[in-house]
Amino acid sequence: MTESLTLAPNNTQLHAELGRALIAAGNPQSAIPALVRAQSTEPNDWRILSALGVANDQLGRHEAARNAYQRALELSPENVSIYNNLALSWALSRQLEHAVKILESAAKKPNSTVQLRQNLALLHGIHG
Repeated sequence: MTESLTLAPNNTQLHAELGRALIAAGNPQSAIPALVRAQSTEPNDWRILSALGVANDQLGRHEAARNAYQRALELSPENVSIYNNLALSWALSRQLEHAVKILESAAKKPNSTVQLRQNLALLHGIHG
């Protein structure tokens, strides 16, 4: 992928994909510059903002992650994937009650996912 970026250094989608690949490979620190570059040219792409949130959460930067998720929700307000990530960010910050409330609300949406409901059950189990 980096070879492709050499040939097309301004390709936003390649930067976004590189960022997501680096997150998946466990390298969120390296993912952030690629995602920031992609986001600067595609500021209305909720997927890039959500990936930025995930990378920041993996680095323990939960406030920065939640800011990215909130901006993503402004662009895609009914997106349960973003709500799921936002709730998990709160859970990582040991704010389980807040995380549960977010997931309970998202679980009522018609596009709720099995993963979201499983995370809600997990957080209920942890929170008590």
